[in-house]
Amino acid sequence: MPKCQSCHVGDVLNHQGSDIVRRLAYDPEDKAATPILADNKRFAESDTGLYRFSTGHGGMDCTSCHGSPHAIWPNADENANDNIAATQIQGHAGTITECNSCHTPDSLPLTLAGPHGMHNVNDPRWGEEHGDLYEDNPASCQSCHGINLEGTRLSRTAVDRTYQTDDDHQGNNSIWLAKGTDVSYMLCHERPEAHDD
Repeated sequence: MPKCQSCHVGDVLNHQGSDIVRRLAYDPEDKAATPILADNKRFAESDTGLYRFSTGHGGMDCTSCHGSPHAIWPNADENANDNIAATQIQGHAGTITECNSCHTPDSLPLTLAGPHGMHNVNDPRWGEEHGDLYEDNPASCQSCHGINLEGTRLSRTAVDRTYQTDDDHQGNNSIWLAKGTDVSYMLCHERPEAHDD
């Protein structure tokens, strides 16, 4: 059986091949159809084997946030039964990404210790206090938002979002992003200065 990591081969800074998502889970020359394994295990299943037995984020089953093996969220049909549980839990279809689905609002520290190294999703404090993180460790932002912080599929909004910002955007301190927008640093800020790493 294919593995998550056969296609999800890493993040922006560390992945196999030309893209962070591969379209081929096996080497066509391999008669045994052995799943390709990623070097970067950021999106890999547990060493225990199959996705359905894998755990992460404090021992939670991966299926808790991603759905069952035959109904991984989201189903492209917004009204599909497969989307009901995710919609009931977080208010929209798709992988459970809203921290407040399980955690009391403002109860978590601002961190990159979420599933797959994610930061607090949709936490208003994050939008106001993330600048120091980039200054201290640019790669921590670039791994999902892109080398030039222009946004990637890993920083895409799951639903329409309104973010608060310290910068003035046409007369107000908020910015609205449509579902599917790659979150870019430049949506709210000027391009950051280059760092010598």
